[in-house]
Amino acid sequence: MLVLRTARGVVAERRGIGLDLVRPETRLDAGAEAREVLDELHEKVIDLIAREEALDPRGARRGDRTPPTPEQLGLSIEDRVSVASIAELATRAAVRLLLAHRLDVPADQMRPELHFTNDLGADSLTRVDLVLLLEEALEVSVPDDSLSLVQSVGDAELFAVLFDRTREEIVLALGESAETLANDTPLVSVGDRDGQAAIAAAARAVGTDLPSCRCTCETLKDAVRLAYLAVKVRGVLARSCGVDPATIDGDTVPETDLGLDPDRTRQVLADLAETLEIDPKAATRSHRLTVAATVRAFADASIEASRG
Repeated sequence: MLVLRTARGVVAERRGIGLDLVRPETRLDAGAEAREVLDELHEKVIDLIAREEALDPRGARRGDRTPPTPEQLGLSIEDRVSVASIAELATRAAVRLLLAHRLDVPADQMRPELHFTNDLGADSLTRVDLVLLLEEALEVSVPDDSLSLVQSVGDAELFAVLFDRTREEIVLALGESAETLANDTPLVSVGDRDGQAAIAAAARAVGTDLPSCRCTCETLKDAVRLAYLAVKVRGVLARSCGVDPATIDGDTVPETDLGLDPDRTRQVLADLAETLEIDPKAATRSHRLTVAATVRAFADASIEASRG
């Protein structure tokens, strides 16, 4: 299931308008409309994965009467919501339910910070199995060269959300020719000759400017990787200086704008690179660079490794 596409369809049907008039950024009434759209979307997602026997129809674990709602999983609607944010909530809820079902963990205890290996005891084969589960149920494609990026429950949620949003944004930008866009489909074959449409789509998915990479953005997975790394870099810098990641944009220079010590900046980025199995040199080159330049260095190093 393409969750964002389904969410757009739910809103279009409820409002009696064409699908083309509902965009990811379309605002919903923060009251009843948002609540009802989320409930309907969540029900559709649960029905689908239950039919595919990825999830027991009665709930995330045997014996549950009904699957937990997003709120029961720790996910809540904020005051201002969009179609994309509702789709994100439904996607994150589905990921938690699927992982809980496969790992035999109560769904309401499935938290983003839980590490697959350190906290949930999942070995490398189990992690691959979990990724395949998400691919089958949610049409989220995590290529082999990106498996190292998915280390925790939160990583799996983030990758699923960004894949769904970026793909939908590319299709909206390029039109019908991109409807069959797959993970490794060359973007040039669907009209994106220089990868800029994909980079712009990934930027909309994360709500910030993204840089062009030295290694051309040639496929959907390249665009998703770029968006994913942007979120991770902003997140680790935000935690290091105690600010909201949303306040960090592409032009932010950690040493001058965030007051981070240069050595501290290099260390936190080197730790992130190691976690993501990216060449640490990508971090050491980040001294006094903008966040956008750092993301580009990480993406180039990751793409080079995957193609090498």
